[in-house]
Amino acid sequence: MRTQGNKRIVSDEACKDLVRHFSRYRLRNEDFQFTDLLGSAYEFLINMFAESAGKKGGDFYTPRDVIRLMVRMLNPKPGMTIYDPCCSSGGMLIISREYIEQSGGDPTNLRLCGQVNDASAWSICKLNTVLHGVRGADIRLEDTLLHPMHRERGELERFDRVIANPPFSQNYTKSNMEYPERFRWGWCPTSGKKGDLMFAQHMLAVCKPRGMVITIMPHGVLFRGGAEKEIRKKILQQDLIEAIIGLPPNLFYGAGIPACILVMRPNLTGESPNPNKLEARRGRILFINADAEYHAGRAQNYLRAEHIEKIASTFERYEDVPSYARRVYLEEIADPANDYNLNIRRYVDNSPPPEPHDVRAATSTQSAPSFSIHLFRPSCH
Repeated sequence: MRTQGNKRIVSDEACKDLVRHFSRYRLRNEDFQFTDLLGSAYEFLINMFAESAGKKGGDFYTPRDVIRLMVRMLNPKPGMTIYDPCCSSGGMLIISREYIEQSGGDPTNLRLCGQVNDASAWSICKLNTVLHGVRGADIRLEDTLLHPMHRERGELERFDRVIANPPFSQNYTKSNMEYPERFRWGWCPTSGKKGDLMFAQHMLAVCKPRGMVITIMPHGVLFRGGAEKEIRKKILQQDLIEAIIGLPPNLFYGAGIPACILVMRPNLTGESPNPNKLEARRGRILFINADAEYHAGRAQNYLRAEHIEKIASTFERYEDVPSYARRVYLEEIADPANDYNLNIRRYVDNSPPPEPHDVRAATSTQSAPSFSIHLFRPSCH
């Protein structure tokens, strides 16, 4: 990209020199011993930058182990449309395509769409898709909440799968907002960094009736009060949430706050239980407390293959696992004792049991109290 806004950042001559230089070399997959070598090298550079950039790194790069977990649960299929409203460097779209290819499917008829509100991230995403051999990805540059850009005949385009890691706890504005009907369950405060549920509502609004939404959210959306509680209450009453997964700490660059994954199914009719869920999952939410499932690294934590498999297979089976996962009926969540609070530990507590103490052994090792007897000789006067 030669310009950013109205400011030229790379001259025409520099662009020509770059093209001339790389035109001297064949850089196709068949020219390398390993396929997708250029894409992997570019991912490595993005990862290195994210590690060194602190919070800014976390704004445009989601760790690939987290994405692989999300894509595994999303289970995209050939021919689907996949959308990331906060696509940053494009990792979620690229890995969704790789998942189909590695599962033996044909990814060539996949429609990948994304939007991002940062020119640098847009440039990185465009180049990332090209270097991974993804042709025709539709990546737009604009504020998703204000101006969603993927439209069909004047209406918002709907997608089979929606996957995202929106910026945590961000302010937003209603000024000049298009398609306000997306936010049918309510409006979060425009200040106080509480725009998370606005992104969640947008994702549900652009998902096809039989589609699926999976998104990363800060834990605050599970229990905060005020307007957010009212939105959460309506979402629960329409049975839109299928699962909530509590993630380990310190997975994301520059974000120390705990995060979770929400799996949601749209419900255009508003009836409860949600007819778009599998019958065995209607009227329920599966809580998975996976905050202890990680490998501790030097600077941050990671999900290994066994952690991803445990979380994803538990979601697929949709069964209770002691101290790890539990299916909870909506009636229990709506009970005044819980009052629509979705705090994961409220339903699945994985705290270790208290260490047993052998009181008898402890008392027997203590020495018995000693008594001394003093004899006094009476004195004669």
